[in-house]
Amino acid sequence: MESRPEELFSTFGEPEGQNSYAVVSASDPLVKEDGLRKHVEYRVSGQDQKGNFEVYRRYKDFKVLRSILVQNWGGCYVPQIPPKQMIVSST
Repeated sequence: MESRPEELFSTFGEPEGQNSYAVVSASDPLVKEDGLRKHVEYRVSGQDQKGNFEVYRRYKDFKVLRSILVQNWGGCYVPQIPPKQMIVSST
């Protein structure tokens, strides 16, 4: 699959016309370590007018995406994202 991280959120920006579409799914949460801090990344894959894509995004990116969807698609129901959960170390 082609990776186009810079285009993931632009797909949901201004509507491009009646033929615009995107099918997107988020899955496979993966805990990443950044020095002493940990965060979770999700695999986001899908298809739009330009083809298939696959990128990895953090929780905060989904908050931004929801904000963009609400702003640009005010007449449509945009569900809340699940609450953020703390990562607990097993050691």
